[in-house]
Amino acid sequence: MGSKPPSSASASTWEPKWQTIADKSKAAKPHLSSTITFSDDWVGFAPSLDDDEQKRLNEQDIHQKEQFLEAFRRMPECKGTTFMRSKPKSADFDMQIFNGLDGRAGKWQWVLYRTDTFERLAFGEEADVNSVAKNVCTALRTHVGLAGGEVE
Repeated sequence: MGSKPPSSASASTWEPKWQTIADKSKAAKPHLSSTITFSDDWVGFAPSLDDDEQKRLNEQDIHQKEQFLEAFRRMPECKGTTFMRSKPKSADFDMQIFNGLDGRAGKWQWVLYRTDTFERLAFGEEADVNSVAKNVCTALRTHVGLAGGEVE
């Protein structure tokens, strides 16, 4: 699957500047569940808060995540998807969210990954946090493959 997200109204050309290569030594799960977390929750990232600027940036990051979670709860596209805050390591997908990354004021950027192989699946830039939640959930569903029932 490509790394481009579903088309969004913003039609942005933004792409993450960092390279992400799937870890071929990891065994990909044959079936992914509709579970997601924030990347830094999943890897157990603890920010260094040595000065006032770092504290301000950390508070801003927390606020942006809270805004995303509020939108996530409202979006019909996210129905059936579970955001894993209490057990982030059990999520099959993780994401990063930014507001104004690369000096793009007034725009939200997002990146979606698989947690089993660390493969970057989709990314985008949106005008508002509701569009971020909608497009993240749409991209996640595309990769879960909910095309029909499963028979064992």
